[in-house]
Amino acid sequence: MHTLQAVITGAIQGLSEFLPISSSAHIVFSNTIYELVTGSEIQNTVNQEEIFFDIMVHLATLIAVIIYFFKDLKIIIKDTVIAIKEKKQNENSKTLLYILLATFITGVIGLILKKPVETLIVNPKIICILLAITGCICFLAKKCIRVIKKSI
Repeated sequence: MHTLQAVITGAIQGLSEFLPISSSAHIVFSNTIYELVTGSEIQNTVNQEEIFFDIMVHLATLIAVIIYFFKDLKIIIKDTVIAIKEKKQNENSKTLLYILLATFITGVIGLILKKPVETLIVNPKIICILLAITGCICFLAKKCIRVIKKSI
């Protein structure tokens, strides 16, 4: 992996991590941008260095999220420990439960859909179409929320 490719991948990951874009799409985008900038073609084979770099980029994102939400996480964990001791749920213990449940469900779905999704996400055109669909869904969801809030 070239230094420029690593910089582009890191920048795209950092700028778009909190957008509804798959992490694999970040990699395809960064590779496509690298190819456009340098005029060279990246082989579609994945080597150990690229896998390690992708893991490190995701680990850095996780660390950034933990640092940003540290106070909130600390309160959630503290309240969860209290809820376990008192054998009584509170809002923060429910929040932690929901986070763990959503993570588990997402992981299972990811494992089930891994192969079909991997064949789709190597093509930048397909990723653009899927991102446009995601954008439309997010736009419609925002409109629906506004309508619901007005009616309440």
